[in-house]
Amino acid sequence: MIVPTDPPRLFVSHDKDFHWLIALEYGRVGEDQPQGCWHMVSEDCAYLLDAPEGRVVGFRINDFHTFDPDDPEVEAIWEGPRFDAPILGLTNATAGEIAIAARHHFGDRDSLNRAIFGVATSHEGEEALTHWTHCLESGDAMAHFALGYTLFELGRPTEAYGHLRHYTEIAPMGAWNWHWYGQAAESLGEITEARRAYRRAIELDEPDEDGDSETDADERLVALERRVAEEAAKAAAEAAAVVAATQTAERAGESDDEPRASSAHAPSITPSTSGTDDEDDLADPADHERMIAFDGEDLPHLGRRQLEAFDRDLAAGITAGARKKSYAATDPNEDAVRVFRTNGATVILVADGHNGESSARVACDVIASLLEEDQHAVDTEADLVELLTGTNGAVRSATAALGQPESRTTLVLAVVRGSRVRWASMGDSLVLLAEPDGTMQRLGTPRHRFLGWPMDAHDVLAAVDHGEETLPADGWLVLASDGLTDFVDDPAEAVRAATRLELLAHVDAEDLREALCPTAIRVVDELIDAACDGGAGDNVAVVALRGTGPTDKHSSCDTADEHLSRTTAEDEPAAGPDALNRFRGCLLGGAVGDALGAGIEHDSLSRIRHRFGPDGLQGPAPAYGRESAITDDTQMTLFTAEALLRTYTREAERGIPDDPVLQLDEAYARWLRTQGEQSRRWKDQSAVPSTVERLLTGPDARRGPGRTCIAAMRGSVAGSPEEPTNSSKGCGGVVRVAPIGLVYGDPEAAADVARRAAALTHGHPTGFHTAGAFAMLIAQLRAGEWLGIALQTVIGSLTTSDAQETREALVRANTSARLCHDPLAEDVEFLGEGWVADEALAIAVNCALVAESFEHGLLLAVNHGGASPSTGAICGALLGTIFGLSAIPDRWLAGLEHGDEITEIADDLHAVSAGDGGVDVFGERWQGRWPAE
Repeated sequence: MIVPTDPPRLFVSHDKDFHWLIALEYGRVGEDQPQGCWHMVSEDCAYLLDAPEGRVVGFRINDFHTFDPDDPEVEAIWEGPRFDAPILGLTNATAGEIAIAARHHFGDRDSLNRAIFGVATSHEGEEALTHWTHCLESGDAMAHFALGYTLFELGRPTEAYGHLRHYTEIAPMGAWNWHWYGQAAESLGEITEARRAYRRAIELDEPDEDGDSETDADERLVALERRVAEEAAKAAAEAAAVVAATQTAERAGESDDEPRASSAHAPSITPSTSGTDDEDDLADPADHERMIAFDGEDLPHLGRRQLEAFDRDLAAGITAGARKKSYAATDPNEDAVRVFRTNGATVILVADGHNGESSARVACDVIASLLEEDQHAVDTEADLVELLTGTNGAVRSATAALGQPESRTTLVLAVVRGSRVRWASMGDSLVLLAEPDGTMQRLGTPRHRFLGWPMDAHDVLAAVDHGEETLPADGWLVLASDGLTDFVDDPAEAVRAATRLELLAHVDAEDLREALCPTAIRVVDELIDAACDGGAGDNVAVVALRGTGPTDKHSSCDTADEHLSRTTAEDEPAAGPDALNRFRGCLLGGAVGDALGAGIEHDSLSRIRHRFGPDGLQGPAPAYGRESAITDDTQMTLFTAEALLRTYTREAERGIPDDPVLQLDEAYARWLRTQGEQSRRWKDQSAVPSTVERLLTGPDARRGPGRTCIAAMRGSVAGSPEEPTNSSKGCGGVVRVAPIGLVYGDPEAAADVARRAAALTHGHPTGFHTAGAFAMLIAQLRAGEWLGIALQTVIGSLTTSDAQETREALVRANTSARLCHDPLAEDVEFLGEGWVADEALAIAVNCALVAESFEHGLLLAVNHGGASPSTGAICGALLGTIFGLSAIPDRWLAGLEHGDEITEIADDLHAVSAGDGGVDVFGERWQGRWPAE
């Protein structure tokens, strides 16, 4: 429990029938809070925290009519946190003082908000809406929920959505809260949000005595998925019907002197007879793999992109560009992409709409639905013309029905079987074939032609370029919209650079070639980067496919491990800082991240933006009476370093290896002493303060220590993975172990020591496995490994069932980084708040993966409504190890608390890890700083 420096302003609520008094910070509710957010004083009295082990934001008293504030059992309410209670005329008052004043103020009557609440519950419809509005305006945040579902029942889902979504944020543990939020989201067409809300409601649902679920979220989720599938099936059937009708009309109008060319593989274009009642008739062929489907309407925001990998050799991406278009456009992003495999063939479609996105989407869907059934529909010129003529009619009909009758689209298409590539291009988009030696061949000639114009078969034939090529092993096929060709001076050179072909041409070793060869998702990412760096004022869509030889060796990614291993980007350069700079960067980077987060630790994201502007915190903010102050996270990290250095001394003096965990436990007991507490298992510690203890001892040494660490170190028994002393998975165990990764050259050894170090205070497997994962990352990064590869190794090591939570968090972090190249704070918050270990590491890793620089990654890691010092400290350590000390802004280092001393400690850690005999263990300086006892 963290006592706030500034007293929170409380909204005081009293209910005479339920006999409770609730006094909470304005905008908060006591309902549906995580159990870890309640700090119990007695059975009927508890403080509410804004997060587990977080800041006190108010209190609740049950049975208030019989509550005795002078009972010795609740004496803590007279000594604990202080609050302002404006309605009672109190400032800087304890919970006990507020309870006494509230009893005199309210007597035997409800507070105003509860009186209105009671009236509202007895009405329905518009009358209820009026009362719930008054209740909310009186200050009762619980009214958001009732106001939301009342608005929804009155047929006003847009207004309901905001209230219900907000209520899940302030009351996250209520199944009904998520249930109603899901209904509102579904009614607005926010399908992804609705799915997430229903799933969360199902997770929180508590069955009644008969075993029945409280909500019907499970049924609603099933119905939603069925509806989405039916709508997709209906759209495919309608598109096929349009194609068939158009072709029938065109064939009827053909003259005898203009016979249609025959085809040995003429596609069968007939509408499905299934309708929406028989989805099985529209099912994909047995060997049809999943489809990558990007539509511009799903990604309209400038600067944001979406990437997805089929496997290591096939990926796609899309963005709305880097700036607004320079011409009038119906939609900000008018591209569409479809990539799928069926019957041994890979099908790629990239379309670029004009005057509306609908033409691109319709063209892709119609062609995809036909090629799923018959990949030979482009084997001859006649096949291709028939396909595109029918699609043209479908585009014209569908876009008119969708309200975009002037929408037209360019299109590039490729069907790949083994090394055989059949391609077609209509318009000015790109089809490029890259040979393994770096030779680039652009297929087709850019033309001002579109699907969606009035065209017959002869017009289509004149407008389309097409052909057949060979895609050799290690060559690349790239399809892209004109956003790439218009904003990159030399697209061929950009592809050559992204595919690393010139480098690979000089590498003979097969293993090394495979290691250096970029994944397809990395190629796509870099090409979109090139377009955006060129100022892309248009949407950009790219698909990249690497050749694998004469046979089709592709396979879909069946597991998260496979997907990770094939799509992780190696963002760091091969050459990097020397070892000493990495050691300094790690410790100082972690301290800087800790200090940046300290000033906003208990602020919500909206509060951060209110204080510092729309971009959030950009530099150190005051905390603990100064700027750039470290917290308990850095304190315990330095004590970890001290324990490792003293272990080294013991080993040197005795000539035998020593287990550092006992030294770590004693070091954390010295930290406890700086917090004004005493460990029962380390009562006989030397009265002479240690090096780090001298550094941190003082009246202001208590820097928001975690309740779990304090309680665990007070105890008489140390925890271990085999015999834990609690079940906490808070982030306090992981945030302090970076020095272990620095000192141990073997990543597995580093992980083992870090797990046992974390288990001293945090007994949940996620708490100590995550610490092991962090130390393992640091051990690899300090040796110069790329972060993406290091992350693969760590995830691959988390194979036990009790490590699953850590593993899944890291997979989510990696996937999020790949799909969201330039994330916002809201994207970071999707990974959690960082109060628990796996979320803290996931946030830090995600921010490090997307970091363009130390500063960029670290600001992203702290600007969220959660455990900002901890996520900042972990991310700072990662980035500092990757980029070295020189990457940390001087302005952040200049005022860092204890910065010089942290540098010295980093240098000593480097000296012992070097193993070159350069440490004089028996010298006066070393013995004065790091004695064995």
